[in-house]
Amino acid sequence: MPLADYFSAPDDEAALAVPRTEGGPTRTGHDTVRLRGVDPVLALVRLEAAVTGCGHEEAGARPCGGQVLSDPQDGPPFVVAVTDTPREVLAHAGEDDLACAAAQWRASGEPSGLTEETASGALTALSTLARRAHDRGRRLYCWWSL
Repeated sequence: MPLADYFSAPDDEAALAVPRTEGGPTRTGHDTVRLRGVDPVLALVRLEAAVTGCGHEEAGARPCGGQVLSDPQDGPPFVVAVTDTPREVLAHAGEDDLACAAAQWRASGEPSGLTEETASGALTALSTLARRAHDRGRRLYCWWSL
């Protein structure tokens, strides 16, 4: 199962320094949440649709949504940008909002095998990371090791 470490960084340049560091964002001191199997492209688009109430197509079309910032020719791990929209929504979401979004995300079928408990736990962890990123004026990224 692919590793997906979601982390905050002040900008793309700081985020791009992570792939060159063994062990990823945790080793570089970035604020990080590890979510196995929550890929930053398809699963995160489904998550964004669930937390914002938009359709999957709209979420996938937003700027920076699932954009690979690192050079794909360098191979994995990759750094993928997360749009500011889910960061803002997650940063301000209450418990009821997260519970509703977890149910919608799970119903989307991506990632497969997502249970109510894992969906809720992942959203809570991402929400906490998003709050800290928002408070520090940082963006969210994913260090994705296939």
